[in-house]
Amino acid sequence: MRHLADRANTSNANNRPLLSEHNDPESSLMQHFKTLTRFAILTTLLLFTLTLHAVEPLNTDALRQTLDTLIDQHPANNRTTITLKVVDLATGKVLYNRGGNKLLIPASNLKIYTASAALDLLGPEFTWPTEIIADGDVTRGTCLGDLLIRGFGDPMLDTKQLESIADTLVKTHKLKHVQGNVRVATQYRWRNLPLKGPGWMWDDDPDYYNMSIRSMMLNFNTLTITASPNKSSVAVTVEPPSDWPPIQADAQIGGDKTNINFDREPFFETIHVTGNIPADAKPAQDTITMHDPSPWIASVFKQMLIDRGVTFSKTTAEKHENIYIGSDANSLVSQHGQTLTQALRHFLKVSENAVGEMVLLKLAETQTQDDVTWPAGAKTITNWLVNIAGLEEGSFKLVDGSGLSRYNLISADSSIKLLAFMKTHQHFDPFFDGLPIYKVTLPKDDNWNNTPLNTFEAERVFAKTGGMSGVSTISGYIQTLDNQWLAFSFLTNGYTGSNTPAKNLRNQVWQELIRFRADGSTR
Repeated sequence: MRHLADRANTSNANNRPLLSEHNDPESSLMQHFKTLTRFAILTTLLLFTLTLHAVEPLNTDALRQTLDTLIDQHPANNRTTITLKVVDLATGKVLYNRGGNKLLIPASNLKIYTASAALDLLGPEFTWPTEIIADGDVTRGTCLGDLLIRGFGDPMLDTKQLESIADTLVKTHKLKHVQGNVRVATQYRWRNLPLKGPGWMWDDDPDYYNMSIRSMMLNFNTLTITASPNKSSVAVTVEPPSDWPPIQADAQIGGDKTNINFDREPFFETIHVTGNIPADAKPAQDTITMHDPSPWIASVFKQMLIDRGVTFSKTTAEKHENIYIGSDANSLVSQHGQTLTQALRHFLKVSENAVGEMVLLKLAETQTQDDVTWPAGAKTITNWLVNIAGLEEGSFKLVDGSGLSRYNLISADSSIKLLAFMKTHQHFDPFFDGLPIYKVTLPKDDNWNNTPLNTFEAERVFAKTGGMSGVSTISGYIQTLDNQWLAFSFLTNGYTGSNTPAKNLRNQVWQELIRFRADGSTR
């Protein structure tokens, strides 16, 4: 396992080497000389920049005094609950603690809790299969019944992989005709799972981040819908192509500006397209979630097979009813998707809620004998956090996997405990690599006339944020100018309007934290 210092000093935001080798006709000796020269120049500029700024190091006492003053005097502190805890990872010493035991809503900051448990309990190479089952014999290229597509909770299944499954059916199994239809089969233990998690805001539907959850998902259960001017009417198309869900297109040609609205009422299937679009305007587009994704996925897969020459005896749309099957049904095709490491990287960097929910439910399925439910998955993760990671019982409350629920609660204490635990974990690498990266900027020094050297900016923060109305949180690792590593958790709750003041305070906190040096020396 690589050390934190090794990682930060050798990679940038895109995980590319800072000094890479290039194919060049010059000799390797000349290249080596140039590399050393560039490195020396960069080092000199860095040291000169720090000298210009007179960036004085802060020892523990000075850091505490500085942070107290900063938070007390910042406008964000007027009505907002603010907690902050910082620990030196080398010594375990608490450098700063302001309300670290307080429980606040984390939003997506909760994702580090889910990701940590998943890496330990499932392993970084874990993958989810997706299968095709013939509900009836397949004879001479004809399926005598329905084709069932069964998911095992893969959160990363996308159009490309589903097309690959369709190709395998046609090319390997020579499928030409289906006497039945395409149906989505749900795992039997998932039969009592509601479409939404506990504490999810119903009126967020159909926003892309509040997708419905089933054991079978596609493109995070969202489709792209487009409205295009077409002579005297508005043409509406969906991607990937399908004949589900129903679309009520009432948009009109006209007006000076595009004013198209794509909407779906909560708990209903029909997507409404309203408004107007000029005849010469560019197409308008949006992403919409499905209420129940199962009939939509069945329709998408059926269209893929039709596009590959497969015919169906049943061509009319049928009311979809969930089919519950056991895990022992024979499959025609079984294809595994991305690894857990890849899924968690998307989960943390893009903050994709679907990944967290499917991970939590997979943990419920693999670690318990009960039905797959949110409480069962939350209990599994909670037990791991307390019994393995060592978090204090009651220092957090986890009810879903993504942080979308307002029932979730965390404390800075619990986040710091988890971050310190993961630092020495065997799967720390995929955990750390998944964290978003942030730059820290030192304030300009007016005494130097705002020359370019007056600003020193570097990627020093590796952390996961969380945000929703009235919530702005972030927990992770920060590297000091002395290349020491600290764990921090900065949580703010209870404000109205923009999160800009909270983010401004957060950035100022980082500017102070990178100045920390245990002995306070100026070496």
